[in-house]
Amino acid sequence: MIHFNPEYNEKILKWLHGARQLLQKEYCNQYIAYNAEGLVAHGHELHQVLESARASRKTFAIHFVPYRPAGSIVIVIFLLICTPLTPRTRGE
Repeated sequence: MIHFNPEYNEKILKWLHGARQLLQKEYCNQYIAYNAEGLVAHGHELHQVLESARASRKTFAIHFVPYRPAGSIVIVIFLLICTPLTPRTRGE
């Protein structure tokens, strides 16, 4: 059962915010399981991170640490690559 505790949730978010640079440097493109005390588990496969975090028997949240050299530019490039190029006709 999930229990929502606003005070604890705030502590978890504070930890995530405070560790953001470390996470970006050390755990880029990985899933992390964490709580207010710190990192619980990490890895490239979500199911493995969940398994390790559950085995710790600690409360945890999951976050994916993305690689963002220039956030919006990456999205634009991704959309351009994924959009098929079709010739337009005059009737459109």
